[in-house]
Amino acid sequence: MHALTAALHADRRARKKEKTHRLWNKSYFPNLFPCWFGTGAMIMLTTNIAFVSFADGSHAILPTVVMATISQARMFVNSRIIYYDTSMPSNYEKSNAIFEINFPVSRRAQKIVEKLLHSNTVLFRQKFGDALLDELADCAKIDIVQLKISPAKQYHKKRGGRTVFKRYGYYRPASKYIYITNFTAVQGKPLAPKTFLTTLLHEWMHHYDYCKLKLNSIHTKGFYMRLTSLQETLLS
Repeated sequence: MHALTAALHADRRARKKEKTHRLWNKSYFPNLFPCWFGTGAMIMLTTNIAFVSFADGSHAILPTVVMATISQARMFVNSRIIYYDTSMPSNYEKSNAIFEINFPVSRRAQKIVEKLLHSNTVLFRQKFGDALLDELADCAKIDIVQLKISPAKQYHKKRGGRTVFKRYGYYRPASKYIYITNFTAVQGKPLAPKTFLTTLLHEWMHHYDYCKLKLNSIHTKGFYMRLTSLQETLLS
């Protein structure tokens, strides 16, 4: 506790001086490590950047201050403490070991994707998005998900005149709900067709992880390989 208190004081002093985060203890920490907020958010850590997936499905990229040992990690992100959960590696390893989707994709799903790629309005993306996710749920034999395509711009944050965070959408596992904004953060243009499709499939892959694979869906290499597997199959 003394070391933790000292680190907190050091953190406050550093923020006053530089208003930035630093890596305080480099004793041992892998380049990429799964951790959890007490509120259920998950974090993938590099030496100075945290890739955060919140429980509601939204994402953020934040600077980090880290105290770490082999057995435990405490991270300070926006003044919140994150504790490393030693039970997580099994979930992480399981997710990372599954490279492909394990269900056949129907020709109907592929045809819906073709229509989706030729649409850019909220109305048609809602229509074809609903149809695609319902068809994928039938193919995978899992519950359907509720989809909302919003006419709003992407939620974003700026720092020093630069956009430092954009949220394309999110998935809420408790309510099986996917939310995606149709317009870009700054210019307010419709998302490019392939960007929209990737975002839609990305959020649905979280749903697939929860419902089919029984995983706490996190952004592992395996997650992105499953996403690529699904997208390539739909576009083939």
